[in-house]
Amino acid sequence: MAPAASLDTASADFAAAARQHRDITAKIVNVTPQRLQIRAHVPHYPTRWTFLQKKLCGTCHWKIVARKQTTKYGRVFYPVGAPATGRWYFRVGTPETKRYATSYSPTFYTYTR
Repeated sequence: MAPAASLDTASADFAAAARQHRDITAKIVNVTPQRLQIRAHVPHYPTRWTFLQKKLCGTCHWKIVARKQTTKYGRVFYPVGAPATGRWYFRVGTPETKRYATSYSPTFYTYTR
């Protein structure tokens, strides 16, 4: 028997695919020589929740490691670390809403020299 989908499932999938993504700009900065910070900006997203995701290798799965609210200007700041060896990967995201799909910033990686 062939797989089938109900009308509700198909329309829900279409609605999810039609959602817009938020434009999240971000950068990683050295706050001090030993401290790093991801600074992100989400336009038109004041005092709303964001999350920081981390993965330990390029092929590992993403894991949410922190949640914070944006400022009244849509900015959020996350301190991040670096491993003794290898790389850690980070990105900032916003949860899905009725109008927007789950959105992510560009991915950054940290390492120790």
